[in-house]
This record gives sequence, structure tokens and C-alpha cells, in this order.
Amino acid sequence: WKEGTDCCEWEGITCDPLTHHVIGLDLNHSRTKGTIESNNSLFLLRHLGYLDLSYNALHGPLPMKILNLPHLKYLDFGWNDGLFSDSPLSNWSSSLEVLDLSWVNLSTSLPSSPGRQHLKQLVLANCSIHGSIPTWVWNISEGIDLIDNNINGNINLNILSKLPELEWLSLSRSGLSVIIPDERVNLTSTWPQALSMLGLSNCNIQGPIPMSI
Repeated sequence: WKEGTDCCEWEGITCDPLTHHVIGLDLNHSRTKGTIESNNSLFLLRHLGYLDLSYNALHGPLPMKILNLPHLKYLDFGWNDGLFSDSPLSNWSSSLEVLDLSWVNLSTSLPSSPGRQHLKQLVLANCSIHGSIPTWVWNISEGIDLIDNNINGNINLNILSKLPELEWLSLSRSGLSVIIPDERVNLTSTWPQALSMLGLSNCNIQGPIPMSI
């Protein structure tokens, strides 16, 4: 990046071809380091739709207001294990479809009602999440990853029949108890056809594992 040059030509930057607004910032694995202050210029990018700063060396508080950029659809700060939340995870822009904060120390529970949301993928692996899983999580359409947390409560695998487009569900080492329905029921016959990964290792599984699995 060079001062005085067109930022739309910079590596990792995507601009709208008509308006020249910055709409994408992809700096994953870019060795970016430092902190993200609440007055960071990121918050001036009101047309930003894609933001990926995963696998870097960011540290310090992550301003949760980043979740409220009005056009943001994709947000990934995963694998910056020096980051922690500056406030509870409460709500986010209704435009957000993919949220990945893996290894960001959130130390919070999931909000009971994040407002109007259209998430397709939620990845909060190893985020020190505690409490129970609120019902809105089961409206996420494509993928849910909550491994390595301190969640309590039960999940009945019948829930998969209500998620017809789900591709992956990762709950390993989450603290959850997993209830397997009556083994006489062909459990997998109602599962989403696109489901390719189901992670339940080190969960408290209740009930016999049927042959259909």
C-alpha cells in the first residue's frame, strides 16, 4: 500500500466498479499485527461488505461495533488469539451472513435475541462462550461451529430435521449433552442432504448410536 495512490489498486482491496467505494478487504494470512482502536479507519468504510483479517497477529480489544457496519455480509477475525471482546456480544447488522470470531476471547454468553438477523454461518470456536444455546442459533442455514466452549444444556439430534440446508455442525468439546432419539427411528432419513460433517466428540451423548448414523 502506498500513500497517494488509488487504494482500489492495493492488494486485498476490492472496490465497487461504479462508485469506487471500498466494498471488500481481504487481509487473511497477511502478517497484520497491532490493535484495532475504536477510531480505526475501518469504521469509516460504510459500504464494506466483506472483511477478512483472519490468521494474523492482532491483539487487544476488538470493538464489537464492527458488527454493525450496515452493508457487512462477511466478517472473519478468526485465529487472532490475542484479540478479546471490548463488550458483550449482543447484536449485529441484519445484512451479516457469515460471522467467524474463532479464538477471539469473547467470555460471554450468546445473546438471547440479537435482533433481525440472516446468518448463514456462525463460527465461534474456542471463544470462551458460556451459558446455553438460544433458539435463534437453529435458524442458521449452512453451518454452526461452537467447539471448545463452556456451553451447558442439551441438544436433541432431531433438531437436524429442521435445518434442511445445513452443511456442517461442530459441537465437539462444547460442554453440551447430545440426546439421540429412539433408535427405532431412522434418524438420518430426515437429516439435511447437504450435511457433510457432524462433530460431537467429547460431548455427553445420551442414548445408543443407531446403525443409520
